[in-house]
Parts: sequence; C-alpha cells; structure tokens
Amino acid sequence: MISLPNLYQTTAFGLTGLVTLDMLSRINAGGPRQIDLIFLDTLYHFDETLELVDKVRGRYPNTKLHIYKPDGCANARDFESIHGDNLWDTNDNLYDYLAKVEPAQRAYAELNVKAVLTGRRKSQGGKRGDLDIIEVDDAGLIKVNPLANWTFKQVREYVTKHNVPYNSLLDMGYKSIGDWHSTRFVSPSLSLEIRLLTFLSVPLRKAKTSGPVDGRAPTRPSAASTTTAPSMPNTCSCKNKKRKKKPLPMPSVKPSYNEPSNRDSNEDADNFFSSLLSIIILSL
Repeated sequence: MISLPNLYQTTAFGLTGLVTLDMLSRINAGGPRQIDLIFLDTLYHFDETLELVDKVRGRYPNTKLHIYKPDGCANARDFESIHGDNLWDTNDNLYDYLAKVEPAQRAYAELNVKAVLTGRRKSQGGKRGDLDIIEVDDAGLIKVNPLANWTFKQVREYVTKHNVPYNSLLDMGYKSIGDWHSTRFVSPSLSLEIRLLTFLSVPLRKAKTSGPVDGRAPTRPSAASTTTAPSMPNTCSCKNKKRKKKPLPMPSVKPSYNEPSNRDSNEDADNFFSSLLSIIILSL
C-alpha cells in the first residue's frame, strides 16, 4: 500500500479510529504490514479498554502497535510514587502533560512521525465543526482526518456491518471513554435537557476502586462491576470529559445525536479511499 512517508495512526481505540483501522486493513488485505498505530497508555484506562487493545491485536495481526506510557513508569504505582496520589485532582494540567502530552511528543520524536491519521469528525461538535480532511499544524505535522464528514450513525452502521471490535463500555451507555477517574456516565434514558444539565453541573463520577493493599495503589477498576448495562443507544451525545471544578459553559453547537444522515457506509468508504488517494497524489 502506498502512503505518505512516516505516516502513523494515532488512536485511543474510539469507534471512528477503529473504523479507519478496519478500512485500512481491507485496502491492504493480504499485505505484510499496515499503517502503524500509536496508543498513549496513561496507566489509568478501564480494564475494558485494555481488553479492546488485545482484541485489536488479534483481529489485525499485521498492524504494529506502539504503546507509550508516562516517562519512567510501567504502572500506576510507579506514577504515584513519583508524582503523588490523584494528580488529576491536585494539578490536572501537570497530569495531562505527564500522561498524554509528553508521551505523545516522545512517540513522534522516536518514530520520526511526519503525518498522522486521526479519528476526529465534524459531528463531534465544538471546534471540530470546521474540521478539514487535511491539516498542517505549526510544527509541520500533517493531520489527516479521513472520516471528518461522517456522522456517528454512519460510524455505528459500519461497525455493525463489518463486526469491528469496540469498547464494551459503549454497550453500557458510555459516550466518551478515557481514564477511569475522569469519565462521566450519563444515562441515555434521560432527556436531552437533563443530560446537558448533568454533564455541566454534576461532579465527575468516580469509578469504584479497592482500597490500598500493603501500600500499593488501588487496582484499575472495571466499569462493568459498577454500572447497570442498558442496550447500546442509537444516538450519540459524544462529549469531551473535563476535570475543571468550575461549571462549564453551555455548548454552542447542536449535539451530534440530532444530526441527520443522507449517505450510507459504502459511499463514505469510497470517499475515504478517494481522500487517501488525493493525499498520495499530492505528496508525489
């Protein structure tokens, strides 16, 4: 498969990134290698997220996965022995830098990354509403958002049609999944107004953990043990998780779960391939 030089896919194993991964595997079916993946392990992911990583490895054996963790840390106990307990509460900016920003910078430097595929979509709202398929940041990094024009409905239909593995927390009603200590659960059975009020004003839901054992840090929890599982909803209220103590402003964009869809997955697969082809032509 021809691609941009030093092209990687950055992923947190969200649905859109998984669809992109599956499409790439079909483009290069039978080939020796796919585009490599970069995954940032903050050390505080849900068990279900790490189980998904193993499923992805089994489903796409020709795709190499590069995992980057906070510098000098193999697990949460290492991180807390260096930086203290609950850093996400005491200094969330520092936590974000240590767990996400620095590992990403290290990955890009060590792998000599020049271009990345992302799972961002316009329908996710906020600043992404004006997302372009191809972007170049101030450092010269090329960011390709191949499914920028897809809606959540289209992503979900593709996942179902092609049996793409996904995080089982989605079946329990989670809309956006990150670290267990800062992930909200808002029941899909609530009205839109109540969902927004809950998201904006209710303190963050803390996943239950076991107490310290022999001075060790609590074990990573499984959300399945603390949440009643409703069926996977047909709509999406994807929101980025916040750890700010002050109330958040009301969103200025229409939530993606009300967005209509006029295209099917086959048409969008063609658009995805066309976008990649355009990128390849431009880079020659």
